[in-house]
Amino acid sequence: MILPEKLQIAVNNELSSVSHEELVNSAQDISLRYRGKDRQPGIHFIQSRNEALAYAVSRMPATFGAVCSALKYTLDSMESIET
Repeated sequence: MILPEKLQIAVNNELSSVSHEELVNSAQDISLRYRGKDRQPGIHFIQSRNEALAYAVSRMPATFGAVCSALKYTLDSMESIET
């Protein structure tokens, strides 16, 4: 899914200060932490600015698309109920 232009510009502006290697390492850290069996309640999976940027690049477009699809489905369903 393509992010809205303003959101994509904001992400791109933030990415200018982070290397590709830092993003890859941060994405791997998030992934390992998420899949880890030693999860602790109250501990956030995203723990730094670089991890937030890695998430924005790697997962946010798909998450955004899933939310848009769910909302569209809901609105379409509501329209069929109202008619």
